[in-house]
Amino acid sequence: FPVTIGVHIEDAHGLDEHSCDLILALLRRAHQFPMLVMITSRFGDNGEKPPFPEKLHEKFPDLPYLEIQLNTLDKPLVRALAENHLGGKISNDLFDTLLRYSNSNPFFIEQLLEYFEEQHLLIHQTEAWTLRDPAIQLSNSIYTILTARIDRLSGLAKETVKAASVS
Repeated sequence: FPVTIGVHIEDAHGLDEHSCDLILALLRRAHQFPMLVMITSRFGDNGEKPPFPEKLHEKFPDLPYLEIQLNTLDKPLVRALAENHLGGKISNDLFDTLLRYSNSNPFFIEQLLEYFEEQHLLIHQTEAWTLRDPAIQLSNSIYTILTARIDRLSGLAKETVKAASVS
């Protein structure tokens, strides 16, 4: 039977030199086996792409290479995601708050909405979901909100999330 190899490397922006060497060694053998290597990474805080995936492409130019950039959502999609999540229209105040605190990141939008629901910060009035307090002040860090959500989990669930997280 032919062997097919699939490798997924997540958070490549944080790879150390030894991990990079291991991946390079694996790719040197790529011509011997049907292989798919999927590498995911985040842009740096400065907005630059991590160098590792492009370095791989430079070292192995004959290997098929496809780069897909997942960007933030445009404003109409932010509104559509929130309305789909809540099952109804959203107010402009709620929309502006989502834009301000999520940076249009779909994961962060969903986490904010979950937080608002858990904290009973949303009300439905005049045919739209809105914040109880439109002047709500949240932490500028989405990580504070994520931590608050994790802290409310049961002991086992909280430990599982902590064990699965990557710092």
